[in-house]
Amino acid sequence: MAPQYFRVHGGRLTLAECWRLARTWSALAKFIAWKCVGGYPFNFPIPRPEALHFVKPEEMPAGPYLNAALKLIAEFEGAGLKLLFTHRTDKLMGAPSLIACLLDPAGTTIGTFVSSSKGRGYEAECLATSHFLDGTAGVTTTCRKLFKPQPHHLYECRVRASPAGLIGRHRQNLERWERDGKFPKAFAPAELPKVILEAQQRYVDFHVARGVFVPLSEEEIALAAAMAKGRA
Repeated sequence: MAPQYFRVHGGRLTLAECWRLARTWSALAKFIAWKCVGGYPFNFPIPRPEALHFVKPEEMPAGPYLNAALKLIAEFEGAGLKLLFTHRTDKLMGAPSLIACLLDPAGTTIGTFVSSSKGRGYEAECLATSHFLDGTAGVTTTCRKLFKPQPHHLYECRVRASPAGLIGRHRQNLERWERDGKFPKAFAPAELPKVILEAQQRYVDFHVARGVFVPLSEEEIALAAAMAKGRA
């Protein structure tokens, strides 16, 4: 089944989300002005995946993002996690991006990152995630907070943390969360593709339910595909 695609509805963002996306007073003023006429016209496609696109790093186009990904894998492994698989983002997203999934020996800390091409360089965002027995989850991440977090997530942002620093901080968070009665669930490596896919789907579904993510029309999808092909 083909993935569904969505975009951000600028008119339904909270003021806090507008600020986090804008980052400057002038951009914030622009977003707020657009809210009065339906919202800033974001058109970046956001897929709700039906499957993961598994790929080996050597199968991806060469570039700084790929060198960064290989370095991040080595650093996560140096922090005690084991690489399970890599996959790529949807091709409609345009620039090459590689995503890795790693797991610690106890099966309770999932390490993930996405390394993406950005101009002549790259950008990378890393996460350490643990799922708790009560259905909630704890996330320690280098991702800058943009959208409202899902209500079942305990969330801490460490923007400049290295993989080792991120995993170390996540372990500290786990100790603190356990004192609050949050006990991590252990996963077998074979379970991780399903866990990762369902987490991506829940993220999209949460913002769709809020009205912040709205479906792209067939015409918008075709335009996004043409633009992605032109960037390839």
